Amino acid sequence: MKLTAVSRWLFLATGLYALSCAPAILVAERLNWPESALHLSRFAAVVLCWPASLIFIWRSRASPARGRKALAAVAASLCSLWMALVVYVVVHLDFSQMD
Repeated sequence: MKLTAVSRWLFLATGLYALSCAPAILVAERLNWPESALHLSRFAAVVLCWPASLIFIWRSRASPARGRKALAAVAASLCSLWMALVVYVVVHLDFSQMD
């Protein structure tokens, strides 16, 4: 299987999973279920989606699949923003109030 096809299916699958985790986390919070597994799997999906979408954009630059490339660009930008938010929260996390 070509790298372009693998990266296309990987960014589509992980992107859809990361998007579907948002309402699942809200339902888990509402029903008092543990949501740590959803948070960790969403993080893994975003970390996999970001390079897969960039690889797909790079490898399919000569093909006329504009819709898929636009979807990959949206996925890459949303994953980048989400990872930047995670880095911001981790860097600015303050444990002084936990005494």
